[in-house]
Amino acid sequence: MKRAVIALCVALALGLAVHAQEKKVSDGPVGVPKLVIDATSHDFGRVKAGAALTHTFKIKNEGGAELNIQSVTPG
Repeated sequence: MKRAVIALCVALALGLAVHAQEKKVSDGPVGVPKLVIDATSHDFGRVKAGAALTHTFKIKNEGGAELNIQSVTPG
């Protein structure tokens, strides 16, 4: 009886873990990538000539398929 209860608890825990890890697709058809960018431009303001500048754009895929970014160029 004790083994049956333990086995049931383990099975329930595994089922919940698998369910919690399922990817939820929002606002789009299943099987289509959806590119979401937090901002499409960035203004560095006034900068001294020759200063090294960097900025990171946050990009994520909220679709239901793999998103392949093949090239990126500065605007």
